[in-house]
Amino acid sequence: GNALLVQAAAGQVALVDPAAGSVAWRFPAEKDEANPLYATPIVNGSTFYLAGYGGTVRRMDLVNGVPLEAWSVQIEDRIVATPVLDGDTLFIPTEHGRIERLNVNSKALGQPIKTQLRRVWGAPVLSGGILYVGDLDRGITMALNPVTGETVWEQPAVGASSADLVVSGDTLYVASFDRSLHALDLGTGAERWDFVGDGWFMAPPLVQGDTVYAVTMRGTVYALDAATGTARWSQTLAESEFRAAPVLAGGTLVVIDRKGKIAGLDPSTGLPRWQVTVTDAQVNAHPAVRGSDVFLLTSKRELVRVDVANAGAIERRTVN
Repeated sequence: GNALLVQAAAGQVALVDPAAGSVAWRFPAEKDEANPLYATPIVNGSTFYLAGYGGTVRRMDLVNGVPLEAWSVQIEDRIVATPVLDGDTLFIPTEHGRIERLNVNSKALGQPIKTQLRRVWGAPVLSGGILYVGDLDRGITMALNPVTGETVWEQPAVGASSADLVVSGDTLYVASFDRSLHALDLGTGAERWDFVGDGWFMAPPLVQGDTVYAVTMRGTVYALDAATGTARWSQTLAESEFRAAPVLAGGTLVVIDRKGKIAGLDPSTGLPRWQVTVTDAQVNAHPAVRGSDVFLLTSKRELVRVDVANAGAIERRTVN
């Protein structure tokens, strides 16, 4: 609905009214330090799934507005990347490169897809019946048949990546630690272009029409031509590091520095419109957008609302 699901403490989620800042409920009742959530919760109607770092995967059903645990499954590996839900199957990437297949109705684990990858930290993406997966150690991006587990193609030229993969049209975008953003052909894995930036690309890019917006850990924002990878403009924010994904809200491109600096840029030119700072906290998680509001969660478990229509005015509420 209009509420936000946030990690209020290690392994504990809370449903927050973004207008009032009030918490409707928390689950579990106490924090679960063995299962902090690096993976984003997956919401599917009145059901949501939580994949904890310690390997605990839960299905939660909302009944009369209250979360009830339908089941809990323990996977014998750590989970960082956000799983992919396809029908009744949850594809869960693990730290050792396996892709677990979990039936969300029966909670039965099927035969895992075994790959030659190592740590998978970025969320895979499913498109056209093919599962695309990147990895942190070997620098390989793979296309897999999720039914048979067979490899469709491998692309070793992209470098190590911890960013969520992004598909737009027939192109797969991979943000990499080789200081490049790579555009791959979905069908063959062939590299269409790679754009070399000034630092690591850790955040997934934002594709809007024929423009790709990407940010680096050196504080630079790039607007690229989606077809050719040619830079249309770049803007560097001094002493910044971007880990969170860029977003568009209210006609403004919003970028968020790890140290709490938030900037609103003109998406056509990159020129700054406003800048505000959330002090004494880090921001690593991707933001959420509702209308002209951008919501982000800090390392101190503060929910911050950024009013894009009001020169980026911020409102902070503690949810822990």
